[in-house]
Amino acid sequence: MELEAYFRVFYEARSERDLKTIQSLLHELEAINLDSVNGKLAGEILSLLSECYLEVAQLLPKGRESEAYLKKSLQFAEDAVKEDPLNGRAYYAMAMASAILIDFVNVFQKLALLNDFDQYIEKAILYNDDPVYKGLSIMAKAIRYMSAPWPFGDLKKADENFRQAEKYLESYSGLYFHWAQLHLKLGNQELARQLFERVTKMDPHPMFKKQHEEHVQASRDLLNLKLK
Repeated sequence: MELEAYFRVFYEARSERDLKTIQSLLHELEAINLDSVNGKLAGEILSLLSECYLEVAQLLPKGRESEAYLKKSLQFAEDAVKEDPLNGRAYYAMAMASAILIDFVNVFQKLALLNDFDQYIEKAILYNDDPVYKGLSIMAKAIRYMSAPWPFGDLKKADENFRQAEKYLESYSGLYFHWAQLHLKLGNQELARQLFERVTKMDPHPMFKKQHEEHVQASRDLLNLKLK
């Protein structure tokens, strides 16, 4: 199978939250002899492997198995940037795996992982040419600014990053869902209402169909519970 075909399978399976297909793709990718390909291509294969592990980790129940998958995701992404130091997708996977691993470690390790996330997400933004991944990286930074510790809930910077991410993700409901939550924190209920309503009226992004369904349902629930 050509690399582009692997990516197509991954995008569709991730969009549908199809665990079995992602696991099957993961095993197929692991069987590739990376010694037979050049550095950049090896980096792309390794970064896709990292994303597969990342998605499986999020689809499994939270526990030791999902933690092990997150660590594998981080390792494959690190291997990817060794092969191709400008691989923005690998840096994005490293950032997201680090962020999710925070839930599994002690307070001192949490701070280290937060620092790792901050470094990785900046490189993901810098090196990603793909508009979706650049937008997702900026959005992840926006969500980071919504929470303590450092930068201690800088909601103004969060809003600035959501505005920047919108340039790349205007058809992704997740952007507006999280942006609406920021406005709830800021006390801007009317803006939050408008964004949640926008989510409910959007068509699903082809790369995030199941996520869109979740965002629509959660937006409706919040409109009914908090913004009547």
